Amino acid sequence: MLLFRLPDLVLDVPEAPQLLAKFVSRAIYDEILPPAFIKDAQVDNNLAKETMSLAFAMTHSPDEKGRLEHIWGPGDMASVDSLKAAVDGILVEYFANPDIDAATVAVKSLNVPSFSGQIIKRSLVKALEHTEVARDSIIKLFVHWHKTSLMGDGSFKRGFGAAWKQIDDIKLDVPSAPKVMGDLQALAVQGKLLPADFKPILD
Repeated sequence: MLLFRLPDLVLDVPEAPQLLAKFVSRAIYDEILPPAFIKDAQVDNNLAKETMSLAFAMTHSPDEKGRLEHIWGPGDMASVDSLKAAVDGILVEYFANPDIDAATVAVKSLNVPSFSGQIIKRSLVKALEHTEVARDSIIKLFVHWHKTSLMGDGSFKRGFGAAWKQIDDIKLDVPSAPKVMGDLQALAVQGKLLPADFKPILD
């Protein structure tokens, strides 16, 4: 419907094609829309064709694809570094006092859905440095986030994938990291957070 209405929308919002292309690209990245949407969508005007061409470029170009994680910027925080510090603070508090509701409220207050994959990754990395009890508590937190739709399937795939990419560095300080990550992944599969055939892309 929005593609169809673009000729009218641009009268009030000149950048509508670029904005809609971002929405489409990010929706495909988050697995809300299937990739085939770009090919199958009804584009009956030139602005719609322009929009889908931009979306295609953003989802297929290696240079653009890396920016989809932060396509809307880092949210209400000043920078990605401040976001990382805020997430780490939430995790420190959670591991000291595993209050699922408090941690969920704290993450929601960050208002950064585009950072969700990084939140999962940082949670996993921190969990690898803690006890088995702490690792169990992080999976319980993940399950809650998934059930309440705070984090979607795409967030967990990206988060686990990003954590696996750092595993060689992590095991320098935590030699058991690869085995523990495998155990955490198995629990995530069991909790329906990841598909049974999930395999991180390590290259």
